[in-house]
Amino acid sequence: MLRCVLTILSILILSFHPLLADAHSIIVEPPSIPGNNSFAIIIDSTTFVNLGESILQYRKAIENDRLPTYIIIANWQRPEQIRDIISEYYKQKWHQLEGFVLVGDIPIVMLKDAQHLTSAFRIDQDQHPDPDISVPTDRYYDDLDLRCEFLYQDSSHANHFYYRLLPASPVAVRKDLYSARISLPNGTASRYARLKYLFKKIIRIKTSPAERLDNLVSAYGFNYISNSYAAIVDEHLAIYQALEFDNSTKYTLETIFHRVHPNPKQRILHRLAMPGLDLFILHSHGNEKTQFIQKNHGQEICNDTLTCSDDELIRQKNIDSAITSGDLESVKIAAPVVVLDVCYNGAFQKDSSLAVDYLYTKGSTVALLANTVNVRQDINFVEHIGALNYGVRLGKWHQLDPHIESHLFGDPTFHFAAPVSEKPKHDLPFELSNRNREITKDCESVFLRSQSPYQRASALDALFTAKSDRRDSFIKKALEDPAHIVRLKAWLLLASERSPEFVKKLPSALEDPYELIRRYGAIWMGETGSTAYITHLVRAVAEDPSERVVFNALIAIKLIGGQEAINAFKWILTRINDLDDGQFLQQARANLFAVYSWMPGDVLPQITQGTSENKIQCIKLFRGNHHIMALPALIFALGNDPDAQVQAAAAEALGWYSFYERRTLLIEALDKKLNQPGTAESVVDALSLARRRLLSGSNKSNTP
Repeated sequence: MLRCVLTILSILILSFHPLLADAHSIIVEPPSIPGNNSFAIIIDSTTFVNLGESILQYRKAIENDRLPTYIIIANWQRPEQIRDIISEYYKQKWHQLEGFVLVGDIPIVMLKDAQHLTSAFRIDQDQHPDPDISVPTDRYYDDLDLRCEFLYQDSSHANHFYYRLLPASPVAVRKDLYSARISLPNGTASRYARLKYLFKKIIRIKTSPAERLDNLVSAYGFNYISNSYAAIVDEHLAIYQALEFDNSTKYTLETIFHRVHPNPKQRILHRLAMPGLDLFILHSHGNEKTQFIQKNHGQEICNDTLTCSDDELIRQKNIDSAITSGDLESVKIAAPVVVLDVCYNGAFQKDSSLAVDYLYTKGSTVALLANTVNVRQDINFVEHIGALNYGVRLGKWHQLDPHIESHLFGDPTFHFAAPVSEKPKHDLPFELSNRNREITKDCESVFLRSQSPYQRASALDALFTAKSDRRDSFIKKALEDPAHIVRLKAWLLLASERSPEFVKKLPSALEDPYELIRRYGAIWMGETGSTAYITHLVRAVAEDPSERVVFNALIAIKLIGGQEAINAFKWILTRINDLDDGQFLQQARANLFAVYSWMPGDVLPQITQGTSENKIQCIKLFRGNHHIMALPALIFALGNDPDAQVQAAAAEALGWYSFYERRTLLIEALDKKLNQPGTAESVVDALSLARRRLLSGSNKSNTP
């Protein structure tokens, strides 16, 4: 029967192939089993002709896991064609589409004007070419509410389509479906043979009994989260709690830290091949083809936006060891799931990327998480990791990540085995489309009675989203929960509202046992901008054991600025010399210089007195660095500068201050300009977007 269906589909494709070029002929093979939800394999016709039997076997393996699956085939000409059919099947009541995988030669959306939907990507769009300033993203396909305008098709790379995010588009990503890519590997003659091998690996894993997630390794390269051992230890504990390991559980939970292990690169490669490994996570700096692991002792050179590109740069930057594609060729990776928390490793618009190289290695890797552009170090990885311990599909887990640079590669329907006992009645927080009284009661019961930290955190999320009458009392209880991820969830929910209650409670975040909560507390204090926080931040600098908390506390004091910040830095520099580890005093002096000299002397005068080009260049600094002391100059430029481009730049910059405690003043300034006769259309667009961002908040509360 399988070969019969394959033969019929292949004949149809071959016979329709001349017509497929008109972008209208689409072949849809419907699911072979019933069900409410469904999945789709979206593939180009050439790849299907070369790989048809493997695709049908993949579909069969998915349906054996009780998920009805479509196969949708065409000679895809434009991204709109794919988005339209995804939308059509998502809206249907029977077999409603829950996710999809894009296989083979699928159009790539390069999105401009969407940097506020990324975690760290802040490149000046006026100073660099489109390939460098655009984000390759599949959010165009899986978030159907995003509104985008087609610009052009790349003449050099026919599969790249440039769009701009419209100002009227939602200011946060809320994915309707989950998605993944299975890109063709680099090369010509062997690419379909390698793709067949990959599907053979995926089918082998899918047709084997699901295993529990009980063997995990995390690795940390140099200068990630300020080389903070305290941060690493606390993340280790949070994962332990989230995956519900205890003394009765047979598990492996290992951490590889570049400062502790004498040869961390070799240890990482060895552990990747460790039999029984379920999940491997790498946190490091890197680029499309490299992961930096270790460097010689001395100057630290990386930051959140490092984009190195070749071996010469590695030598220049004093890097001792790095993982490249060549290192993976002889490694038989045992983990079915790999997470690459590394800049640019998932750049699928390139001919090849390290994420694709990992996916095509020998062994058992069938799914991989990576980023198409640079990514912020402080993104919370453990918030939803407990879902994987309950048999949640990898795609549904990733569906909660709103950043447009974050992507799955491989099979998004993969899942680990669920526990036998205490499985939640509802697949929290994934199935809440019917937020009725019954589900609310279930969530309350789960939150109050469950022994599972993941279930309590998920129930709290659901109650908060459903606007439960008792959610304030639940938040209060959650802030005292013994599990790190439950308290973290409470703080993230509070931060998303940016209410006076959040502002009032914020100092207590610096007292939390979980390092990540203290770190976020420091970040939020700087973004909120109250001078009342400076005393708390100075205490954190003096007493907190985490280098990353200290780093973010110093940054927060700088962002708040003013004479109070100057006094704080001077006190820190004269009283806490014993904390100097080679970087501490350097960081403190640099932040003092920014507040005391650089900002008031060099930057802010340029906004009001320089040329239009200089004004815009200086204004754009505040998209990624939200200095409170810059606000008067930005508001002045918005209301008084004669150049519409300067006004638009100032409006955009103000939109980044969504955590500022007095943001109503910023909204008033935007409204005043909006109501001013003769305001240019480009300025009106920038004003409208900035206003909605201030009202709605950031894309994710932990990435302001």
